[in-house]
Amino acid sequence: ISNFDMSSGLRRRNVAGSDGDSLGSESPVSLRNFDLYNKVQDDIVYRSKSGGAVTIVTTVIIVILLFSELWEFFSVEIVDSITVDSRMKAKLNISLDVSFPKLPCSEVSVDSVDSSGDSHVDMHGGLHKHKLDEGGCRVEGSVMVKKVNGNLHIAMGRSGIPERHKIVHTDRLGVSYDTSHDIHSIKFGEDIPGVMSPLDGTSKVVRSGSYMFHYYIKLVPTVFVDRWGEKTYTNQFSVTDTARNVQVRSAELSGLPGIFFVYDFSPFVMTKTEKTKPWSYMFTSICAIVGGAFSIATLVELVISGMQGGCVPHSMLPPNMI
Repeated sequence: ISNFDMSSGLRRRNVAGSDGDSLGSESPVSLRNFDLYNKVQDDIVYRSKSGGAVTIVTTVIIVILLFSELWEFFSVEIVDSITVDSRMKAKLNISLDVSFPKLPCSEVSVDSVDSSGDSHVDMHGGLHKHKLDEGGCRVEGSVMVKKVNGNLHIAMGRSGIPERHKIVHTDRLGVSYDTSHDIHSIKFGEDIPGVMSPLDGTSKVVRSGSYMFHYYIKLVPTVFVDRWGEKTYTNQFSVTDTARNVQVRSAELSGLPGIFFVYDFSPFVMTKTEKTKPWSYMFTSICAIVGGAFSIATLVELVISGMQGGCVPHSMLPPNMI
């Protein structure tokens, strides 16, 4: 059913409640007074090619921005903080994997000594020696030591402690040793995401003589806290190295051939915390993207329509308005 308005010449549809709804008639203040959204009748709305093009471009932009925000929402941010280290009585787990292509396993001894006076010779337990096909030796596994400054060394000859806190190697020290080696990996603590060992993949080749290699390692205690609150303790580190030929002349050595990992600790601990975004972030981002895109698209369409003349095509007018 429709009514014809003589004053305007427009046809107006009868809509239930158009002259007032039951709530508005019964209440002193009608809900329609709070309506901020103007209504446009279907018979005076028309579609244009420019409007369709703007709609397609806007939809594509919205989809791209939504995927971008979705990627950002699921990404994890790592927040770093530094505090004084109070875990001084903790233990340090050292994991290593080192190969000696030119040394038999019988000539390799793994020892440790620390600043508290603890010494361990020819360590086994979690360490294992594997004979290589070329007659060399591969040492891999892990050892547990005190969390104090010290050194872990893989040296040649038989080791012992004839004097207090001093490790002495006495087996065939006059023999030349080829201490060429490959450090496949070494870690001070557990694995955590994003922390790499600067010594992994290090290779040293000895052309002649017997060399003593020193790796001076500065450990920074690190705590990794994942998004669920689980903590993992490890150590990041920087390293410098030196090498010295200890073979003075044939059958005479001025030092102990081998590799020495000399480490000391920073008094500070770094905490790396995973931070994720709340769901409210995604909700507000969607509202901002959709609302902003449609607002700009409306302005663009108005500009385009204005440039085209801003008039409704004659063929698009309803019959009662022609």
